Amino acid sequence: MFTLAADISLRILAAAAAVGLVLVVLRVRSGAARHAAWSAVLLAMLTMPLLMAIVPRVEVPVPSTLALDFGAIAGEPAPYEAVVTPIDSELAEFEGSLATTSPALEAQRTLPRLPFDWRTAAITLYGAGLVFFFVRLAGGWIVARRLVAGAARTDVKNRAPVYESAAIATPLTTGVFSPSVLLPLAWRGWPVDKLAAVLAHENAHIARRDALVAFLAHANRAIFWFHPLAWWLERTLAVTAEHACDETAAREVGQPRRYAEVLLDMAEAVQRRGHRVSWQTIGVDGSGLLGTRIDRLLKGDVMARMSGVQRTAVAVGCAAVLALAVACRQQVAPLQPDPEVARQLEAQAVRTKEFYATRDMTPAQADVLEARIAKDPNDWDARKQLVTYYTAGRAVPWEKKVPGLRRHALWLIEHHPEHEIPPPSLSPQYDPEGFAQAVRLWEGHLSRPDASPFLVYRAARFFTPHDKPRAEQLILRGLAMDPESAALKAKMPPNVGGYQWDYQLGSLYGAALMGSRNPLTRTYDEEQSRSPFAMEVRKKLDESQDAALLGRVGSHLLSAASREPAVAAMNDLGRRYAERALMLKPDLESARRSLQRAEQRERHFRLQQAMREGALVSDADRVAFLAAKAQLAYSMADATWHFRRDDGKAVATAEERLAEAKSTAAEALKLAATDPANPEYSETVTSVHQTLGLVALREGKRAEAVRHLQASAEVPAIPESADIGNVTWLRLTNYLLKDGERESVIAFLEAYAKVRPAQRDRLLEDAAAIRAGRMPRSFQTMFARP
Repeated sequence: MFTLAADISLRILAAAAAVGLVLVVLRVRSGAARHAAWSAVLLAMLTMPLLMAIVPRVEVPVPSTLALDFGAIAGEPAPYEAVVTPIDSELAEFEGSLATTSPALEAQRTLPRLPFDWRTAAITLYGAGLVFFFVRLAGGWIVARRLVAGAARTDVKNRAPVYESAAIATPLTTGVFSPSVLLPLAWRGWPVDKLAAVLAHENAHIARRDALVAFLAHANRAIFWFHPLAWWLERTLAVTAEHACDETAAREVGQPRRYAEVLLDMAEAVQRRGHRVSWQTIGVDGSGLLGTRIDRLLKGDVMARMSGVQRTAVAVGCAAVLALAVACRQQVAPLQPDPEVARQLEAQAVRTKEFYATRDMTPAQADVLEARIAKDPNDWDARKQLVTYYTAGRAVPWEKKVPGLRRHALWLIEHHPEHEIPPPSLSPQYDPEGFAQAVRLWEGHLSRPDASPFLVYRAARFFTPHDKPRAEQLILRGLAMDPESAALKAKMPPNVGGYQWDYQLGSLYGAALMGSRNPLTRTYDEEQSRSPFAMEVRKKLDESQDAALLGRVGSHLLSAASREPAVAAMNDLGRRYAERALMLKPDLESARRSLQRAEQRERHFRLQQAMREGALVSDADRVAFLAAKAQLAYSMADATWHFRRDDGKAVATAEERLAEAKSTAAEALKLAATDPANPEYSETVTSVHQTLGLVALREGKRAEAVRHLQASAEVPAIPESADIGNVTWLRLTNYLLKDGERESVIAFLEAYAKVRPAQRDRLLEDAAAIRAGRMPRSFQTMFARP
């Protein structure tokens, strides 16, 4: 609201200044023309929000630290960021990395917060002023109505009824839609020419609808009572209306000097009475700066007429400057990418391109690289390509794959075990001979007293898929050598995680219990889950008091989303580990979040089944289910548009899912409103509004999307203990930023930081980046990939 009021205030001020300049440049002296020009400014001020919505935009280059418009960055979102909605196994888990806390934000968080809310105070003050001035306007209207009611009808022939009243000293006209002329009792003693002049003036007011313009000016002042222009317009319109009517009356009477004498008579009458009722009335008295009016009469200005060319020039000039004031938007530089993020994205793009090119090599191309290696074993570019080719290549003949992997793995282990190119994994099932040779080479390196933590790390990674007991020994050895994982961190590229010893150990134990070969996967193998090592892991964990380890293993097991009984049993085991971890360390955030997500997933599975069977569920459960269902429907539709946009049948299904998301979200919002005391009210309403915002954007309704975005932050704060890390806001704000909604996105981020304290730092950092003209990291990743 504040942004809109400020925008309107500045635009109309610029428009008024431009109209004034037009009147000065064209030397407009006509009161009627000036009144028409300022009436146009008044109407523009009253209807500015509507005009801004319908008038085409005109971009104007104006320097600013805050962009009001955005030059779109070409390109589709490269990665599809799935919305967290654990309602169905089709949806993958989203793990968004939160930005680290900056010193500036940390200082801001520690500052004492004052209880004074300036927004509430400003709204209260504005509301009080609005009520006061509208009450005053209504009071003037009532007084004017009473004047007419207490007056006596005369037999004077006129275009409007003429009344006489003892309550007034000078003639006046009142009534917006049914005007009446009121005369003082002294009118019966007036000369005929004086009465004719007075009636000519009042009839001019009626013909020009000056009472309606005056009413709108009063209403505008009540709405914009804080804006000096509203007060100035009210006064100027009253003065120019009198000038215009003077022109009409003087021409009709034909004697400007005699008409000037009538004005002096009116002014003397007012002075004798000492007051005049003026609210909602207009008249011939001296309210329009008497001296100026008489000067215009004596100089002959009132008798001058504008030429047709001048009238056209004034009309076109005023219309043009008003249209420009309404249509102009700041044209500022697009948000600038963060150089470090741009460098990382560029490097990632290069790696991705190289990977696909290498993966799709032909055997002949691989043979060329092998020839290079034969000449120079340290040709690292060729060796890197060959390792990728044999590991992930699509066209590698099987008879070449196993020997190729063995050849390069053994050479790297023997000569450069710590090189940035890691040795490829060898399988004891498919290449027992090569695996045995690799074991001997690793043992030789590991037996040295100067074996580094990174060497131990590399060996552990090599053995993890196929020899978990040996990998466990190596991880424990590395943990003893490098408890804080500092040596590993020094060797890792930026923004790479999961290498820490405790993380590796937890993932290894989780994979062993699941029976999966790779700790990065969540597949389940019942036979392997009962291996001797898995049983030994269970025993260790049952006796362990290491909260971090229990929490990590619990998170690993809880992340397996399946309704198979065996996997459900793994979920139950993970839940027990996570709960024990929280008993040992109540502030262990990772364990708490894992339990929250698992509970939400289980709840939605139960609700989904119950609703399929037609069973009764509580309104609170139904709201949460509908909100998640709407999120999922939109996510699946959005994924189709990104990856299958050329598939007509899939697109048609996506449109159906979009309609489902919209109707389901609307139902959830309506149901949520019936129980605002529901502990999940804030989470649900936030999710639903953000889903509806995404749907509105897909339908091309940006203003509606902004309203939903703002509404999603108008809920009570979500306690950190109950925050499951919903990141739907990321997609909606990024899409709106791409469409130019910087101010609204900044306002949302700053308001949402109060709703989600757990994500406060990330939200405020994104808002600060936009204010500084930089892309938030997620936006840059989504829209500014090389």
